[in-house]
Amino acid sequence: MTTSDAKSDQSQAGLLQGAGSHDLATDSSDPNELRAMLARARERLSFYEGFDRLIAENVRRSGELMLESLTIRESVVGEASRRDDHVRTQVAASLDGFGADLANVRSHLDSLDAQLRDLRQALSLHVEPSVPTPVQSPAEDAPGAIDAPSETEGETWDAPRTVEVIAHGVNKAATALSIQRFLGDLTAVAGVEAREFAEGVLRLQVTAQAPLQRDDLATWAGNGSMTILQFEPSVIELELT
Repeated sequence: MTTSDAKSDQSQAGLLQGAGSHDLATDSSDPNELRAMLARARERLSFYEGFDRLIAENVRRSGELMLESLTIRESVVGEASRRDDHVRTQVAASLDGFGADLANVRSHLDSLDAQLRDLRQALSLHVEPSVPTPVQSPAEDAPGAIDAPSETEGETWDAPRTVEVIAHGVNKAATALSIQRFLGDLTAVAGVEAREFAEGVLRLQVTAQAPLQRDDLATWAGNGSMTILQFEPSVIELELT
């Protein structure tokens, strides 16, 4: 086994054991040692990115399960209103079961969210120094435009970013699930997490690979019309009528 092969095996073992960032710092000016350190950093980055995608997918699926559970709950309540007292008692027992399942889903979602935050913090500590700061060019004024263009128009991102989407007037869980799926199908969107749904207000966290545009939201074909109340790089506020 060559010296470079031995160093590669040690690097991979360090990744699997959760090695810290101390092995990515050196005072040496030896080109071979610097190249080896850069290779270890790239391998670590690839590992954390893969794990980050896995957790994000689990969080997304858990969010969809939570909204689907709410849809089932509404359907069961509507059916219970058309039945006699005996059937209502059976439905109430079923709702208790759904409530327990929903509590488990929320607990699982909170756990995954905590893991995701820890992973992002660890990833930032390990690779942030080697990531160049993106340079954003100001958006050009579009002649004849009615609204001023968003500061994200024409912008490119070197890494995915999160955008908080707040939708008002969402009175049904089925509509909330439809909005989540609509945003998830947009080309610039890598994932959508359900953060909160209460009293007609739906909060979603969108992971975007590129800036969202107003025209993206104009393709909404669900029930009612979608009005943009606020459109910023990190916050989009909507109202359904």
